[in-house]
Amino acid sequence: MLNSSITPLDKLEVRQAINHAIDRVPLVEALMPGSEVTHQHARRGFPAYEPALENVYEYDPERARALLAEAGYSKGIDLGDLLVSQAIVPGTSDAVIEQLAEAGIRVRPIVIDGQTISSQWIEGRNAAMLTFAQTGTEFSAGAATRWGPRFQPGGMSQEFTTLLADSADNRLDDAKRAARYQRVNKYLVEEAIAAPLVWLDDHWIVNTRVGGFSAESDYAGTTSPLAWVPRGLWVTE
Repeated sequence: MLNSSITPLDKLEVRQAINHAIDRVPLVEALMPGSEVTHQHARRGFPAYEPALENVYEYDPERARALLAEAGYSKGIDLGDLLVSQAIVPGTSDAVIEQLAEAGIRVRPIVIDGQTISSQWIEGRNAAMLTFAQTGTEFSAGAATRWGPRFQPGGMSQEFTTLLADSADNRLDDAKRAARYQRVNKYLVEEAIAAPLVWLDDHWIVNTRVGGFSAESDYAGTTSPLAWVPRGLWVTE
């Protein structure tokens, strides 16, 4: 997550440079095997997913350095503090910090307890945060939380607010709503509001008495990875 309300992250080129500086594929293969690399904010199979957004920020440290130069930072940048959740997969922050440094982006990691990191982040003093994020299964509700005042220092633009409100219109049929979800997702990617890395795969153990289970649903709450919502499930006595 990137704090676009502070310098130099208020420049689009810098946020895009960060996205190009991270080599997601070997990072995920080494540390989170079986999970799915991502460059966007909706997972494959969900209505907001847009195939054209995959690989939009391919690993390209030269491109990252060129973008920094365009933004006026030809010698690289000292980004500031990177809050790192203790709950993330060990080794992830080391790999990300090393890759950023190779593109001329230097950060200072600060490890924070996973339960309190969000409260420090929203104070707006830190440049970036490496943590888990939940968007839930309903994209507009999840996006309103994920990019709302609880998690986004400085707030979001009026353009985003309008796009999000349009996508939440309950009078829309599924196809029209999916198209508007995709517009929100595209805006987030093109504006490089964050640098998404990976969709982590959870493993479920379900006995034969449980009905209605679907491997395609993550059963995750909108705001917390600890708030599981067993929607659509039943148990046979």
